[in-house]
Amino acid sequence: MGAIHVPAEVLLLPAGGPCGVLAAVQAHLVATLMEQGLWGLVLRPEQLQEALASSLAILLWAACSSSSSSSSSSATVVMLPLATGSAAARGMCDAAQAVRMAQVASVDSRQQLEVLVKAALPQWCQRKGWGLLLLLYSLLLTRGCGVVAGDMDEAGVPLVDGLGYCSMELVNLMLTGAACSNVFDGRRQFGCDEGGDSTSAAGSGTQQQGQQQAGAAAQDSHVLMGVASQARVGLLTLFEWYRYVEVGRNLKSPRFPVWVVCSESHFSTLALAASHQQQQQQQQQQQQSATRSSTGLTSADLSSSVQPAPGAAVVLEYYDGLARQEGPIRLQLLPAPGGAGWSSRMAGVAEDRGCCQGRLIPPLECVVETKWQDVTVTWQGCEPIL
Repeated sequence: MGAIHVPAEVLLLPAGGPCGVLAAVQAHLVATLMEQGLWGLVLRPEQLQEALASSLAILLWAACSSSSSSSSSSATVVMLPLATGSAAARGMCDAAQAVRMAQVASVDSRQQLEVLVKAALPQWCQRKGWGLLLLLYSLLLTRGCGVVAGDMDEAGVPLVDGLGYCSMELVNLMLTGAACSNVFDGRRQFGCDEGGDSTSAAGSGTQQQGQQQAGAAAQDSHVLMGVASQARVGLLTLFEWYRYVEVGRNLKSPRFPVWVVCSESHFSTLALAASHQQQQQQQQQQQQSATRSSTGLTSADLSSSVQPAPGAAVVLEYYDGLARQEGPIRLQLLPAPGGAGWSSRMAGVAEDRGCCQGRLIPPLECVVETKWQDVTVTWQGCEPIL
């Protein structure tokens, strides 16, 4: 696994590795630039480094906060090489040696965490170092291995498989701070009658029989874990286009208009272009005064509640850390006349939607239509990616 490399606002994995981790960090970086009013500007290297450090601190702190009760103090763990010139920092050892040679530091405030991450960033960003691996270990130690296992539907699922692919649990851990196995909102219980009522199976029998049957039904039920609250950055997936999964609002409409894109075995990043994000901020400012008095919402609460107006053009920017893209790739979305988008042109059943291979349909356009249905996509900066 290579290090986090920052030649510009685009992160790269020069040596390959789990692209889901990189895409999630990229999404948090873009969200931080949006939050700081820097998105779309030409930035100095030190500005990008500060924004990246802040982004990494945010995702680490989210894992800490979501595993701690409000009455307990939070602690975040960061792993870093012993010294800048060490073998681990320069990538001259294997992964196991890098972990053994790392030192562990704990902090109990967000401010301390950001200072520590900023100090560790030169080591994490060594081109041939183990930056992403140390970030992943920091995340696991912060969340707690037992808590991570409890987040999952099935404990023991590997976060990274033998081929280097990220699991959905790992991507959700990076996006939300919890390693849940699904992308829908909240929890879903299976094995009970609708609404979680397992007592209706008692029928007209005695109360004791009903209680026994209800207890058996509860034992047979299984709770699937989804995303508990609105995420800072979101996720869109080709598997929803195939109708294999359902992405809930907590990921589809995140606090900032940035999404990790899951396209079968690869992860990349999609974000609302700077000009549209600035328009969104102006709309938020106009609506803030009208909503605060009646609802108590603040500008932070409104950060993603204002979506582009129906029928208006939407411009997105696409990033792929493994594609070595030479410049920005933009997608302009316009409503398709007469339902000419892929949502209407393709059959509605999952089996037909899954037959995109060989049809010259750009998968990213299908992913986009899980949020903006029936649009025409104009690619700017490259040919459509098939």
